[in-house]
Amino acid sequence: MQVLIVTAVLLGGGGSNYPLRNLAVQLLALAILALHRARVFGFIASAPRALLWLVVATIALPLLQLVSLPPVLWQELPGRDLIATSLSIAGIGADVWMPFSLDPMRTLIAFGALVVPVTVLSVGATLPTGGRYALMRCIIGCALGAVLLGAVQLASGTSAGILFDDQIDRSVLYGTFANRNSTALFFVLALVMLAALPVARTGPGRLMTAAACAMLVFGSVLTQSRSGMVLLGVVLAVIAIRAIVRARSSDDESSARFGKPWIAASGVAGLLAIALAASAMTGGRVADALDRFGVVQTDRLEMWEDTAFAAGQFAPVGAGMGAFNDTFQVTESLEYVSQRRAGRAHNDYLELALEAGVPGLALALLWLVWATIAALRKREWQGFAAALGIACIAAQSLLDYPLRAQTLLCISAILALMLLTASREEAV
Repeated sequence: MQVLIVTAVLLGGGGSNYPLRNLAVQLLALAILALHRARVFGFIASAPRALLWLVVATIALPLLQLVSLPPVLWQELPGRDLIATSLSIAGIGADVWMPFSLDPMRTLIAFGALVVPVTVLSVGATLPTGGRYALMRCIIGCALGAVLLGAVQLASGTSAGILFDDQIDRSVLYGTFANRNSTALFFVLALVMLAALPVARTGPGRLMTAAACAMLVFGSVLTQSRSGMVLLGVVLAVIAIRAIVRARSSDDESSARFGKPWIAASGVAGLLAIALAASAMTGGRVADALDRFGVVQTDRLEMWEDTAFAAGQFAPVGAGMGAFNDTFQVTESLEYVSQRRAGRAHNDYLELALEAGVPGLALALLWLVWATIAALRKREWQGFAAALGIACIAAQSLLDYPLRAQTLLCISAILALMLLTASREEAV
């Protein structure tokens, strides 16, 4: 599982523009599934029923969109009149069987992307608590490695350490992703997992935790991702509130044990704040990151407007997973057309509405409801931290498309694992 995580981090951060790398991650996941069939059957037998049905429904959605339909059915679907007209003009005739999806190959790719998170869930659900902690530590280690890789990228002016051709801005820390927003979210989610792990009992362990936290904070800021920095602020605030409440509510003995690390953490936080403030005031990279908050990108508003219109043309069933790229170009407003091609809607909810319609939006909502209920039932900090991480993904999806990257799909599955009880006896 840790090999799968490392592979997903190294190869799965480029999105659909790097299909062979994604395929390598998916083939590794399939090999793990084949080697651990007993764990998969154990997950099916013991997993919370709601979670199991959500997994089945998520897998079934793209598969059902690949089913060929007779002419009398597919021609009646919303938005298919253009397809029928095109076939008639081409001399093919519209009396042919067609799949539900307008881009079946992209839909098949969307189905393949689910292999990795399903593997993490089904195999990881049968791991003991220590095994899950190992996966979380692996994510944190990969994130710290990505920060160091990003430092090499920045120091070399993006002439070294580049993993994807999309990493073109010399002032941005990309790490192992092609998208700065995904990089920032990766660091924030690693920070959430770091906070969810048991508190280190030794001085060196606490020092290492503080250093890792500082590195993840700096890495998030150096991506210059506005959404990432906002989410970072929210997560740091939640962690600080939790630490203060824990210190005040603990008894004298535990308070004495907790006091020294709290003082040390406060000192590290103070030094970190001073370093960030100094960089901001001297015109460093932190200042460049903060300056981006004053830039308004109207092209996103235009894409959202056109995507909402396109979604209405295919409502309520959608055009098929992965069909955004083709359907958007047909319905794009002429006044918004530019030299750049909109490959994504930069709002995953609008894009999901276009591709999967009401069923897709309902499925996304059910996942959020399940995570909320699971966190409330677990009644532990780790469950709340996992729900916080899922909330960060949901929030960034308003402005970007984090779950279109294989790496973040893998991490989202680990967050779901954190919501499961170790005994898996309580059904959600």
